[in-house]
Amino acid sequence: MALCCLPAYVPAQTLPGPLLPLPQVQAPAVNNGRFEGSLQVEWLPDETHMLVLAPFDFIDPSGLTWSVGRGNIVDGSCLPGLAWTLMREPFDDKYREASVIHDVACHDKEGDWEAADAAFYHALLASGVDKPVARLLYAVVYHLGQRWDTRLELKNIPASRAQIEANRLLQQLPASKDAKLTLIPAKQNAAELAAHQPAKVSVLVTAAAARRTISEVDFVLLRLALEKRETSSLGPMTLEEIRNFQAGK
Repeated sequence: MALCCLPAYVPAQTLPGPLLPLPQVQAPAVNNGRFEGSLQVEWLPDETHMLVLAPFDFIDPSGLTWSVGRGNIVDGSCLPGLAWTLMREPFDDKYREASVIHDVACHDKEGDWEAADAAFYHALLASGVDKPVARLLYAVVYHLGQRWDTRLELKNIPASRAQIEANRLLQQLPASKDAKLTLIPAKQNAAELAAHQPAKVSVLVTAAAARRTISEVDFVLLRLALEKRETSSLGPMTLEEIRNFQAGK
């Protein structure tokens, strides 16, 4: 029986033609929002409060603008004590912008508290804070920080735009938020009625603050879970997992 002849071995370097380079795969850009303006502050004589000297904004990834106006006074009191322990000084280094944005949001209470906490997280990342630290600080403000009933309102808008503006307000809230929408007809005076001016309404969106699911003592378990997941094959905890964490489950 004749044996088939095997082809001679050809070293790779003798193959004709150049090797084609592998395509470069670029990771998608991560949007953590952006700052507009430069935060300018000065310490007040009590060395506890800071005065904001110029307007400063943070545009979060969802497009919401968190504004800090000239003349605002901040002191970090809206951050839980544990956040102070972790940051040591929230108004120093990379923590300053995020801390001021969050402090003003909590004092004004003009937006949703969950959205304010998320803006704090993204502002930390936009300032260069490491992701594990930002996730831990987010967990602190979400579970141990301030909460308030949400009230978003637009007054005296054309009734024809009521639904559009209502949807825009609702988009500022987390999808899981149980919000109530109310349309309040605006009163028209005799001159407006005689001129047949378009009817106007006020759009009001309200939502009650969610009750807390873990205590400060239980937070130790969440912190351990966060640290464990940082090196786990499952990957780091998502913000949703942090929000839904319950001790003993």
